[in-house]
Amino acid sequence: MVKHTIVMERVAADSLNTAAFFDSDEFAAEALNALSQIAGVRDIEIVSNDSVLVTATYVWEGGAHYDHTDEHLLQFGLQRVWPNAQA
Repeated sequence: MVKHTIVMERVAADSLNTAAFFDSDEFAAEALNALSQIAGVRDIEIVSNDSVLVTATYVWEGGAHYDHTDEHLLQFGLQRVWPNAQA
């Protein structure tokens, strides 16, 4: 089992960053809910959160590589922030 880290942000709607309108705890709860619904994801832990970004760790116990993380997160109004994209 390998521990992974993922950073997520809210998807901007109509060119307006919706993150400013959500409490950081609510944002973290949505991220936790989204990750927990992916089969094979276990031991999710929120490492840090604010109204803009949520960083979580998890253990992947699924067999094959899961190729639908980004599409799954979009269903919750979230998107992954890739490490090299952060300023």
